[in-house]
Amino acid sequence: MEQLPTELIGEVCGALCPHCKEHRDEGIVYDFMFSGTWQRQALVNLCLTSSKLRAIAQPFLYHRITIPNGETTHIVSLLDTLISRPDLARATKHIITPSRSDDVTINDEVLSRLTQAARRTGLRLPDDWAEDIACLPDRLMQQLILQVPHIELVAFLSVGLEPWDLLQSVDPFTRSLPALRKVVLDYWDTESGYDLSDMASLFSLATNVNRLSLYRCCDILGTLPLQNVTCLILGTCWIPADDMSRLLSSCGKLNTFAYDGSAYDVGEGNNGISANQLVHMLREQGHSGTLRRLYLDYSLGFQGEPESINSLDGFSQLQELYLGSVFIRWLEAVAADGSGGVLPASLKEIGLYGPSESMRVTLIWVVAQASEGFFPRLKRIRSDYGNGGDGGDDGAQGHLRPGLDHSGITYSGRGVDPIVGWA
Repeated sequence: MEQLPTELIGEVCGALCPHCKEHRDEGIVYDFMFSGTWQRQALVNLCLTSSKLRAIAQPFLYHRITIPNGETTHIVSLLDTLISRPDLARATKHIITPSRSDDVTINDEVLSRLTQAARRTGLRLPDDWAEDIACLPDRLMQQLILQVPHIELVAFLSVGLEPWDLLQSVDPFTRSLPALRKVVLDYWDTESGYDLSDMASLFSLATNVNRLSLYRCCDILGTLPLQNVTCLILGTCWIPADDMSRLLSSCGKLNTFAYDGSAYDVGEGNNGISANQLVHMLREQGHSGTLRRLYLDYSLGFQGEPESINSLDGFSQLQELYLGSVFIRWLEAVAADGSGGVLPASLKEIGLYGPSESMRVTLIWVVAQASEGFFPRLKRIRSDYGNGGDGGDDGAQGHLRPGLDHSGITYSGRGVDPIVGWA
């Protein structure tokens, strides 16, 4: 292989790199958590073959860095490498930490290396930073980010509950993260949740972020510089209405919004936002005119009657809609000859999931409207009703699908959760 032209070897390395594959195969969505174990090992083997192949393949190894257990020793070693090898730091595009280690390794050597790294990168460490062990993993990640000038994605699936204080000392006018477009945050303490405002220092340096995915989010106690965010994914969240309002007002005009309110109405004193409140807020803040994809799921928090919305009137650009245990209220008031503005005619795909009778009635109504041609762009209806889901299959085969046959609309099961691709 060493005899091949450099350009061809680079093509081979790019085919083994998850980051390059994602960029090359436009329109195909890959899971950012995909680490490509054998592909990565193939790149490692190339690096060990000769100095020529190492010079070509090594930067591809650093395109996507995954730190398996968030171990401090691994992060410190990586930090040392990125500081001493700015070429590899420039090659790094993605940093992912899938989990957090309970064993935070701290000793004099680690402290010394971190102090030196901070001094070399111009970071100001708090006076008591060495004593605050709980903050160490997050402070390490902050140092890592600043070494990667072309970072495009950060996915921290084990963030602690302390504010990101190191980045607060960075002047955004002299040092920023202009290439960062996608941020995924999932917090370590699943009992407490977290306040997104603690990450304000990150977003102040990365004002071009346009895709934000949050998991186990609890509070947004202040406004954030998210003016370029157009895709917002909120998974397993319990955000109060006032906090949600602050978050939505911080974002740009959204084209994609997903809210998994699984924790809503679960546990004593929970005050998460309801589905109808959320729809009203999206409309009130002007997102209804730009949204193309909307996902509302309250299934796991389902206790008794599901959530409901009055209508999606005014969501004129909406193309994909997915409702989990969220039915459309007041269908009995809709005129027999039209939809009454309950759902927009622009829809191309509708997903309706949930075990209740209200969800079944909503589904039957949508099928009837589609059969009459009210949704001229509709291509697919997804539902667990009639496909082995909790909704059962009583009469579904006989009453739902035939009504759609002549219209060319596909009726299918739930399939892969759409927000997997959106996030």
